[in-house]
Order: sequence, then C-alpha cells, then structure tokens
Amino acid sequence: MATPSPLKPIKDALRSLSHKSRLEKLGLAAAFLIKERTAEGKDVDGDNFAKYSEDYAEKRRSENLPTHPVNLEFNAIDGMMHSIDHLVARDASKVVLYLRGSRNRRIARYHNKLGAGKSKVIRRFWGLNNDEQTKISELVQLDLKEVLGGIK
Repeated sequence: MATPSPLKPIKDALRSLSHKSRLEKLGLAAAFLIKERTAEGKDVDGDNFAKYSEDYAEKRRSENLPTHPVNLEFNAIDGMMHSIDHLVARDASKVVLYLRGSRNRRIARYHNKLGAGKSKVIRRFWGLNNDEQTKISELVQLDLKEVLGGIK
C-alpha cells in the first residue's frame, strides 16, 4: 500500500479554493467594491471624481438625477454601473470582471481611459485599489482557513 503524500492535504486545499462557488463570491465582492466606491463619488485611487460639466449637470437635473456626488450613474436599470458583472472560467481557474453591453463598455472606456465629454475628463473607476485588494485577500484567507480547518 502506497504512503499518501504529505502534500496531498495542501494540494486538496488549493484545489478546493479554486472551486467555482468561491470564485463566484470573489467576483461578486470585487464588483460590489467598485460599485460602492463609485457611488460615493470616488475614483480607484480614492480621490473625488471631477465635477460634471455644467451642461451635463443640467441634463441630470432635468432627469431628476443628483449632480453630487459624481457617481457615473445615469440609468438605474441598465446603465453602466449596473452592468458590472463577472464570469468564472470553466475550469474554475480565475474570475473576470466585465461590463455587459457594448454601449456600457464604450461609456466606461470614455470615463476610464479616453476622457468623457468635450473636456475629455477621465474618471478612473475600473479596478481595485490597495484597500479593496486587501478586502478581497481577506476573503481568500477566510476561505483558506475554512478549507484548512477541515484537514486532519
């Protein structure tokens, strides 16, 4: 009878960590952190977003939308911020955040890289800052403790 490898419990734990449901949780958490920070009017670095232009602020007011904080949300049903989603790789090796819909991806690109409006204002919202990455890491650590707690 073969002696089990002393690394087998660790390999099993790592395999368990890449289980799809755990990655689903991480994807949801990452999307939530981006949405929460952006709703507070903060960019990925934690700075306040640049104000809306006066023309755009007037358009928002005419739609009964707030102009402060700048939260990049215009349509509460299918707008850019509500289109943030995630996919878990079929082999459960990774989770990827994305925006549903080509229109929402285009708007996000303007805000995040190209610059929005006539002034080409960049409002970087996409991504996770150090504090948010730490929160995600803490979730992974909790999962690891749970998995390792089951190893005898």
